[in-house]
Amino acid sequence: MSTDAEQYDQPLRDALAALEAALETPLVPGDLVAWVTPIQQGFAPVGVYLRRQIERVHTHQFDRIKHEDLGLASRVEQLAEEDRELLQILADLSQLSERLSAVSTAVEPDEAAIEPELQRLVDEGLAFVIRVRKQESAIATWLVESLDRDRGDVD
Repeated sequence: MSTDAEQYDQPLRDALAALEAALETPLVPGDLVAWVTPIQQGFAPVGVYLRRQIERVHTHQFDRIKHEDLGLASRVEQLAEEDRELLQILADLSQLSERLSAVSTAVEPDEAAIEPELQRLVDEGLAFVIRVRKQESAIATWLVESLDRDRGDVD
């Protein structure tokens, strides 16, 4: 039997892995359209699953952490702020990938004209993937900590 977190976590992991693979694929000169399309399309499922993870799983996990140890409320707020930042980064990267996808046919085969933006998409996209994974790990860690935390004579 799977938990709610596992039910929502795996699709997000799969979408992140697909996006990461697309971002890590080197751009072959003259193949800009074929290269940018899977990246641009990869952001959509990440957005769907990340929002679902935040709304359905993180909210519950944050409530549980605070219920188990109210002393971690400030940590929960930091985690919630990271969720908000991740959604903003996702929106920015999605917009950048859409713009690059839209101009890709016009600039191909002279990708050098948009090379800085392409490199930004790759670098910031990979950093985003890592941040999402790091966030999932942090939430799981603080949830376990809230359950196992030694509170002295209060336990």
